[in-house]
Amino acid sequence: MDVLLVNPEIPHNTGCAARLAAATGVALHLVEPLGFSLEDRYLKRAGLDYWPMVELVVHASWEACVAHFEVGRADASGSGHGEVGGDAAGAEAKGGHATSATPSTRPFLERLRLFTARGGEPLFDVDFAADDILCFGAESKGLPAGLLEGLADQRVYVPVRSEVRSLNLANVVALGLYTAMARAGVAMPDGDGTYVPHPERSRDLFAADVAQRGTGADGAGSADVAHGADGAGTESDVFRVDSGQRGLDAQSGAGAAAPSERGSA
Repeated sequence: MDVLLVNPEIPHNTGCAARLAAATGVALHLVEPLGFSLEDRYLKRAGLDYWPMVELVVHASWEACVAHFEVGRADASGSGHGEVGGDAAGAEAKGGHATSATPSTRPFLERLRLFTARGGEPLFDVDFAADDILCFGAESKGLPAGLLEGLADQRVYVPVRSEVRSLNLANVVALGLYTAMARAGVAMPDGDGTYVPHPERSRDLFAADVAQRGTGADGAGSADVAHGADGAGTESDVFRVDSGQRGLDAQSGAGAAAPSERGSA
């Protein structure tokens, strides 16, 4: 199982997601542009001293993210993996680029679970799979409308009262991940409440120090991941869901919600 944040804007929320990734052994993926630098001190503070334990993969664009997971799918098929791979701790880097934490032969789009405040199947009714990718949008806009429309039956909704627009992104990521793991039968962390410090916890690391580039072509040869905030405040040019794969195209800005609909989930 993987967690994917598309164009996150608030460093604290992403830092909390990173701490969650460290606690569960699940890989955290970020799609640029980001609303902050990976050297942001608030991002670092939210992740505390757990950054050495975080498998953080940064993708230059949505297209690069798709390519990354499709490369992982091809690798899984070639290596004889079944539909569901091993744990996140087994992921390896190839040539300075990250591999998918959860090897899977399922297509990327089929694996997506799109969390949205605009309705969908209630979280606690969803039949999650162990190799699902839990996908969350930007705090101010959510996921692009074209993606949500093209994969409407893969939308996940956390029930809230009608007077509440949405929940905080970090809260939804934590609730969604643990619920998905439990419903999919994914093994929970084996800790019993005893704290054993990680041997590298004393290293003064930022997110930029542990981030790897995805294997998607757009990520190769790009600028240092520490500068992912370049272009912050804009959306990826195209969020594309191939029409032959149950989707449609969403041009830049398709995900922008009306002010009354804006939210983090």
